[in-house]
Parts: sequence; C-alpha cells; structure tokens
Amino acid sequence: MIRSTLVGISIVLCLAVSSCAPPAENVDDIIASNKALDAKYVGSYMKNNLDSLMSTYLNSPNTFEIESDGTLLKGYDAISTYYRDFFSGFEVLDGKILEQDYKVYEGAVIGHGKYWVKFRPRGGPELEITGRYFDVREKHNGKWHYVANSMVGVQPPSQPMSPAAEMKGKKK
Repeated sequence: MIRSTLVGISIVLCLAVSSCAPPAENVDDIIASNKALDAKYVGSYMKNNLDSLMSTYLNSPNTFEIESDGTLLKGYDAISTYYRDFFSGFEVLDGKILEQDYKVYEGAVIGHGKYWVKFRPRGGPELEITGRYFDVREKHNGKWHYVANSMVGVQPPSQPMSPAAEMKGKKK
C-alpha cells in the first residue's frame, strides 16, 4: 500500500513540477549529482549541521516536506525551523540510506528509497527507525535541490514515538 501511494504521489508531483519529458542532460551525470545531494543531506544530518542540511533544499515558500506523522512543513522556513528544533532536542548517532533509486525527467528527478537512523532524545534512550522516503528534486542555478520530501518511518513496537511526535509532545 505504501509503495502504491508513493508511486501515485510521485506521478502527481512529477506532473506538477516538470513536463516528464526525457532529460536533455546525460542521465548518469544527473543521477551522480543527485546521489551527491543525498550524501550531503545524510552527512549534514549526521553532524546536526542545519546550514549544510538546508542547502540541500530549494529556498522557496513552495518547497515542502511531509514528516512521518503526516505533519506538513510548507516552505523553506518551516522546514528549517523543524530541523533546528529536531537538532536541539535529539542527538543523531548513526544513519544511512539502505536503498536508493531515481527516475529522471526533464527538469526534475524523483528519488525514493529506504533509510535507517539511530538517534536519541537528549538524555533519553536510543531509538532506531527504518523507513521509506520519496522526494522531488529540481535544478536551480546549476545545483540540484529538494523541492518536495516525505519520509515514512517504520519502528519496532517497543519504540512507538516518531521524532515528530516526540517533539510535539514536548511543546504542549
């Protein structure tokens, strides 16, 4: 069900942000650039480096991210605030992309895959999440950026809280 939902959303996003025509650039070069974008995101996340992480997103009020609990972060500033709050409340211990795939179109790339991350609330127990992600990337001023991003975390029953849900609980 998750896979069909991700495919459906990816198609809608593709139609919304590009013509879905074959790319004019070399596909291997585009994929290599997007793998580098993912590596920068993961490296920035692992170091709690907000500025570097946010440089992977297009600075636009139309950029958005959907968190694993369904929270919609609309705009670059909302995404930045979310990660600032996340990094202040959580310590990222380890993480990596387990699977990654790309569909290249003229003007856009749809990425999807599987990730694993280990983190802990500051002063709390370690948590591990394995999940799926999908995103849309566009090239602006010669660089690829995320313009839409979504993650679905699948946690063991002993760890029922997502980072987003944990943060919401602390804000009450």
